[in-house]
Amino acid sequence: INMLTDFIPESYPRTTVYVEYDSVGLIIALVVAVITVLLVVASAALTYHYRKKRVMIYAQPIFVYLILSGVYFVSIGAILISLPPASGTCMVTEWFVTIGYSLILVPLIVKVSAINKLFKGAAKMKRVKITPADLYKKIGYIISGVVVFLIVWSSVDPFKDTKGRRLSGIDNSFGGEIVEVFDTCASNFAVWFILRFIYMVLLCVTATVLAVQTRKVKQEFNESVLLGHMIYAIFLIELILILIWLLSPKQLDIIQQEFAAATQSYVMSANSLAILFIYFYPKIDAARKNK
Repeated sequence: INMLTDFIPESYPRTTVYVEYDSVGLIIALVVAVITVLLVVASAALTYHYRKKRVMIYAQPIFVYLILSGVYFVSIGAILISLPPASGTCMVTEWFVTIGYSLILVPLIVKVSAINKLFKGAAKMKRVKITPADLYKKIGYIISGVVVFLIVWSSVDPFKDTKGRRLSGIDNSFGGEIVEVFDTCASNFAVWFILRFIYMVLLCVTATVLAVQTRKVKQEFNESVLLGHMIYAIFLIELILILIWLLSPKQLDIIQQEFAAATQSYVMSANSLAILFIYFYPKIDAARKNK
């Protein structure tokens, strides 16, 4: 027995204690996310109210609603991330965030590419026919591809609630050490996050190229500056989210997990607010002043 006890770690016998999320930062993140959702709803109401103004007509109301839907989805994702991990919220959060960013970028890319095609055709004295149905089909195909990817991810290797564990450094009554157990979200393979990041980078690069190509388009139709600002904000936010993901393995303790979750919620809320102030509020202000 003396020989066997030499192989037992000094921290044994261990006992486990379940630790719940309890962070002021997460509560503040939740409040900020809820306020962001309310601002998105208010922006949607104002957009509908001014839908017949020229600035909204040039921006195409259907596309504006699609982008607002994307911002709303991202804001809901910020709310879900600020909540304690659960079996039902982990994968749902990824659905909201991925589809949300797709609804923000894909309609803009499709619309700006159509405008670019029209003005290039006009410069060459060529007739170009583009119907709204064609544009909606393109958006539908891309969003459908994203949904298929999320379905495969959810079926094969879902992002689900798992238990994280760490040594607390506190002794128990048996002379061993207490192990803290906490909830966290994780998938078995990192390939899903890599594919999503590649997809987001491709969208950002495509949108950037189109923004440069349409910079000389007639000002009423020109959204290249707004698109450029949005791409810059989205790319920075996505980069921050990737860094948080890389630095947040399951082995992190509960304090670091809470900090990572709160940071993700903050940056997504900030991204949604940035899009509102960059893209929507100038249009609403112009419509209000009847410019």
